[in-house]
Amino acid sequence: MDILNLAPGLNRLRDTEEGVSVNDPSHSPHSSPHALPLVRHHPLSYIRTYVPGSGVKEAYDKEKGNDLTPLHQDPESPGCLTGPCDDAILDANPNPDVGPSEDSTTVDPDESTVSSDTSVSSSFTPAVALARFPFRHMGGDLAKRTSEFYDGGKFWRRSWDLYYLSVPKAISEGALLLIPAKQAFSFIEEMNSTLKSQIQLTGTGREGMVLTFGNDKIPLPVFLGQSSSAEKKDELVQTIPSSPLEWGVWSHGLQAVAMKAFEASIRLSFDMIKKKDLKKAQQAKKKKRDAEERLGRAMAFFGLRPLWKANTHQPSFANGEIQPIDPTRTVKWTYQDSPIFICIDIEWNERQAWQLTEVGISTLDMMDLEGVVPGDYGEMWVARIRSRHLRVDEYRHWTNSEFCHGCPGSFDFGESEFVPSAEVGRIVDEAFKPPYMVPTAEDPAYWWKHQKRNIVLVGLNLKGDIEQLRSNASQVFLDYNTPRSIFYDTLDLAELYRAESGELQNRGLENVLRSLQVLHVNLHNGGNDAHYTLHGLVRLMMKAAGEKPWAYEKEERAKESTQPKEEPEEESKKSQEKLGGESTEVEI
Repeated sequence: MDILNLAPGLNRLRDTEEGVSVNDPSHSPHSSPHALPLVRHHPLSYIRTYVPGSGVKEAYDKEKGNDLTPLHQDPESPGCLTGPCDDAILDANPNPDVGPSEDSTTVDPDESTVSSDTSVSSSFTPAVALARFPFRHMGGDLAKRTSEFYDGGKFWRRSWDLYYLSVPKAISEGALLLIPAKQAFSFIEEMNSTLKSQIQLTGTGREGMVLTFGNDKIPLPVFLGQSSSAEKKDELVQTIPSSPLEWGVWSHGLQAVAMKAFEASIRLSFDMIKKKDLKKAQQAKKKKRDAEERLGRAMAFFGLRPLWKANTHQPSFANGEIQPIDPTRTVKWTYQDSPIFICIDIEWNERQAWQLTEVGISTLDMMDLEGVVPGDYGEMWVARIRSRHLRVDEYRHWTNSEFCHGCPGSFDFGESEFVPSAEVGRIVDEAFKPPYMVPTAEDPAYWWKHQKRNIVLVGLNLKGDIEQLRSNASQVFLDYNTPRSIFYDTLDLAELYRAESGELQNRGLENVLRSLQVLHVNLHNGGNDAHYTLHGLVRLMMKAAGEKPWAYEKEERAKESTQPKEEPEEESKKSQEKLGGESTEVEI
């Protein structure tokens, strides 16, 4: 289903009791004295039940014409169902109904050619890594002596039981080809016996050579077939389904620590396949370190970790030096440097790249969040995001449709503003000066809005957007990367997501939002994209800080379980006594 078709239903829901409108005079947020009004554009009850890759499809009924239908969930266990991993052993599920991808194929054990001892195997070795083993892990005379097992394609002329594990495209474009570890160890033992050597399959630098699936939460690799030649192996590999965008539905039942351990083990196995390139490895290591540093700074901006100091040891969530965030309470640390985040997103004519058609500008001021709890998935912080959508008057009738499906008339977070092309640069520059966003009746300009602030520029794959604004005479961006730059820092959501997830390549906005479980509609509208980029940043910060989903529900159930149950009549009488004999209903 096209996600864009959800827009009408979501717009209607904003006027229901589940949504909160800025124009609703009865709404009074419970926050700090200077807190801004809440703007919840999507019902939280729906967001919590949205499952990436499946929820949206289930939510649309073409025959009935409904944009949204209820998604049912067990109220007793809405969150993660498993405990954390104690070690690096992977969870595994032999149930073919929850395989690694929706289009994965399975084989009936009675009809397959796999032997009984390997059909129940839970340990596997990357097949290609074993085929390249002597070239990567041996040297000198020993590497030459292994030629009788490898030269001339001898390795693939042995009989191997081949399996595969589908992984998201962000990890690899192809599946991980595996053989049972029992066969790999047998092969190593045969070489040791023949060569009178002591070759080891595992050990330092070989951590990815054996994958062990320990229990029933992560699916086992899928049996592919038996091979005794390189040609047969290639033929079988061609039958592997294409890589999915995300892990299967099973991944939503794992806690973050278990999922991270699983993904780390998979990446180690892929590392065993790659050929050594010292220079590239050093560059990749530096790039990863820089991205992790930016992620740490970003978390400090949100008060989710102690003050970030460059070139010093930083406490870590992984080793327990920092406790996971409790979204029902205010953050433990101050917002480092009290920044204001300003996000931009640019749309231009896909046929005439020099024609800028839309500019989206969204802000999130950390001064507005003083005393405000993050809320589940950071929803209380997201409610403070303010967005604008500028449309260039000369190109108001243009809509991209060839390379992406634009929707310039579907700004979901306010009213679009039409501006002349010659004025775009000046208007964009004004957004980076006090009060940093045009104040509205609902958003009075507090004193801090008129002060010079630490501006953090936010975007996704920013290079193209910056070049477009430069060509449209924005002085702010003409000064970018010069001593006159007004920016305190720059954060790219794609790079931060890659650093947090450990992936090797940047994702697009839609894939990042789906992975972070952010319900989104009408992308490729500049205003919406800017808003969702900031929304994704908040959600990513919560995820990186170890947020445990369903915190509110668990707390409410805990309170209910500790309170004695009363008969309905007694409960009603008790409530009326407290309220002076009157029955009062409160609608939230």
